[in-house]
Amino acid sequence: MKLHRPGRLAIAVLAACGLGACAVLPSASDRHQDHWVASWGTSQMSYGQAEAMPAELWKDGTVRQVVRLSLGGSQVRVRISNAYGSDMLVVNEASVARAVRPGSSEVVAGSLQPLHFNGSTSVRIPAGAEYVSDPVDLAAASGLDLAVTMHLANAAGQQTGHAGARTTTFLAPGRQTTAANLEDAKTVTRWHQLADVEVSAQPGAR
Repeated sequence: MKLHRPGRLAIAVLAACGLGACAVLPSASDRHQDHWVASWGTSQMSYGQAEAMPAELWKDGTVRQVVRLSLGGSQVRVRISNAYGSDMLVVNEASVARAVRPGSSEVVAGSLQPLHFNGSTSVRIPAGAEYVSDPVDLAAASGLDLAVTMHLANAAGQQTGHAGARTTTFLAPGRQTTAANLEDAKTVTRWHQLADVEVSAQPGAR
């Protein structure tokens, strides 16, 4: 289970080590293996009414967010955040795909892949926590525009995101995570529940 509670992991590690020297030097084999690096990310904040998704979409809606990767890799995984949530965040389904271009909800035909969370197509993320998806095989080059799509099913609760996206996010009714182009979508310039996209990169990449 890839559940993260920001700010608490470091405390747990220090407690387990007795505040002593906990550093472990990587082995020779580790230094030659791919590792996970954040290729896109944004800081999270608590949303007010002005930034929050409309109630009807928060309860049964699809959000598609197009991000530009700064680093390429052989696999990608997505971190979904409920860091400032007051209730359980329910993601019924999610996917990634190559976006046709920024400013459009259309994805490249044949590129869409479902996301899984510890093998499941859905995930429930407690308030104050984040969850990292299972890896997806995707040859991602630097500069790739990646569409991350989630179907949300939440009755109420505080939302998490970042208000200064400076790019277009698409909000659409119902479950459209596998749609090539979202129907009846409205646009906003905010991120919703998306913390970062990580790539499996070559040794030495940061």
